[in-house]
Amino acid sequence: MKNITLTAIDTSKNVFSIRCENHAGRIVCRKTLSREGLPSFLRSLPKGSTVVMEACGGSHHLAGECKELGLEAKMISPQFVAPFRMSQKNDDNDADAISTAAKQVGMRFVSRKSQEQLEIQMLHRTRERYMKTRTALINQTRGFLSEVGIVFPKGVTAFMKGVKKLLADSPETKMLTRLLQTLMSELLMVDQLIEDVNLEIERSAKSNPVCKELRKIRSVGVLISSAIASAVANPHDFKNGRNFAASLGLVPRQHSTGGKHKLGSITKCGDGYLRKLLVHGARSVIFHAVKKQKTDPLSLWIRRLYDKHGANHVAVALANKTARHLWGVLAGKQPQPFHELAGATA
Repeated sequence: MKNITLTAIDTSKNVFSIRCENHAGRIVCRKTLSREGLPSFLRSLPKGSTVVMEACGGSHHLAGECKELGLEAKMISPQFVAPFRMSQKNDDNDADAISTAAKQVGMRFVSRKSQEQLEIQMLHRTRERYMKTRTALINQTRGFLSEVGIVFPKGVTAFMKGVKKLLADSPETKMLTRLLQTLMSELLMVDQLIEDVNLEIERSAKSNPVCKELRKIRSVGVLISSAIASAVANPHDFKNGRNFAASLGLVPRQHSTGGKHKLGSITKCGDGYLRKLLVHGARSVIFHAVKKQKTDPLSLWIRRLYDKHGANHVAVALANKTARHLWGVLAGKQPQPFHELAGATA
């Protein structure tokens, strides 16, 4: 075990496939370990050797354990491992692919998140699930009511007001009334859960100095600042703000060949939750810039682009600019003034 320099681990819930190599790249050993047997194996590895794995569930915790044992832990995005898998997919072939990917020149590795960042991300994922549950409940209730000829205007506020009035006017003996009461009770419970999670996110964001700096950026509130601060472990993983925006899928998709460049819609790669928050935040800024006819440099840029391309194009362009500005704050650089960013070509 003393000549091991690189250990690739294909992680799962209970079984871990191990591939160990020496400095010459030759396979020294292969193992299949249980979760209980993995810690003792890691303790037997030489100090300073590299342990590489895919960035997936539990990998940040495992990387922390490796660091405590004096090992260098590296995580690779699964999308960069898949091209190096030879033959069929199984645990051993996955471990081989991880090892091969780790040795590629220029390979990008995922930085390990702190425990606090992981916990805040759990809050955001929980909130997102509650939001989907609420939307599903409202849509199902709308569908039930449309079957009996009752249709409410769009929007949660109009829906809640309409259902409450309907319940007040309907006799409790009707089966539909009792069903609506049950659905509304569930909806109110989910609303309370969302409110509780929102308060927890707000509490953590107010005590985080990074979130305070991020909220100074226009269109960035508590949710966006908290989500960005928890998602970006090391802003210097990105060369510049444009690379950070590209990692969120806010740049055009390319299909270029033979010197001919063809750009399409945005790539939508990376974290879809962060991209959604940035676009929604941008829509709020666009609404105030267009409807209230603001005359600051950013609003003038928004209005020019809005007249030429429409709201969706402007929302994505502004989300891109916001992502670049966010990276500048996270990286500790002097961010370019927002009105100058807005002056760039969308």
